[in-house]
Amino acid sequence: MSLTFAPLRPGVIVEFEEQQDHFQHGEAGPFLWEQVFLQNQFPCVRRRVTVAIAQPFEARIVLHHCDWQPVESDERGYHVYRWDLHDVPGLETDAWTPPPRDFAPWVDLSTLPTWRPIARHYRKELLPGRAAPPSVKQLARDLTQECTTDRERALAIHRYTARDVRYGRHPSEQMLRTIREPSKMLEDLRGDCKDKSALMVMLFDELNIPAKVAVLLTAQNGRTPMLPSLRFDHAIVAARLDGEEVWFDPASGPFTFGELPLNDQGVKALVLESDE
Repeated sequence: MSLTFAPLRPGVIVEFEEQQDHFQHGEAGPFLWEQVFLQNQFPCVRRRVTVAIAQPFEARIVLHHCDWQPVESDERGYHVYRWDLHDVPGLETDAWTPPPRDFAPWVDLSTLPTWRPIARHYRKELLPGRAAPPSVKQLARDLTQECTTDRERALAIHRYTARDVRYGRHPSEQMLRTIREPSKMLEDLRGDCKDKSALMVMLFDELNIPAKVAVLLTAQNGRTPMLPSLRFDHAIVAARLDGEEVWFDPASGPFTFGELPLNDQGVKALVLESDE
């Protein structure tokens, strides 16, 4: 939602009210998660936030960069949390200000007790659900036929997925949340971060190199960890080479073998294990 106001005369009062109802469960299940900033760049005479959680659900609430505790009550089958703040000053920001999640007061809430439902949801979207097609098997052999060590094989796979497979999707597929079919990716050599990561894991599997897809929220959105939720914007790969865990970002270019871009560093990642 974006609102633009014309210049206001001194003494004019503006009230803005926003209500979000979650009476229908989301794509991952009947769960609620939200982040609410209690202070932003605009000063407020009064800021009210109300969260109502229906029984039998229970909310986990974490306050960040403040200790503004809510008033709690039980009303008609709901447990209600209320924040009623007065004369909240605005935050002065500029081009070098960190992401608000890393310094501004905000509330993180989730009714999920664990990350398991989120991991289960992303496994369905991002992990190949069946054996690799013959084209992928042949590609793994072709890329590594002159390699003698797992690290050399991993380098060849990384170079291919990061350099030869271009970043992007056809406009008709940009809104799809699931990965592209490997055969389509090999036809036009194009895919986004989750497509590239899934292909990389599939190629590693053909070479018996343990590898997993991991999802994360990149650092430009803040490095403060959040409660279990569907709040991720990027996919990368974690592999096991010579007894060492090595992370790959195939969407960041071919010159990053064994290194992660700064936006991937210092943030929490949800590793999509096969059974956890």
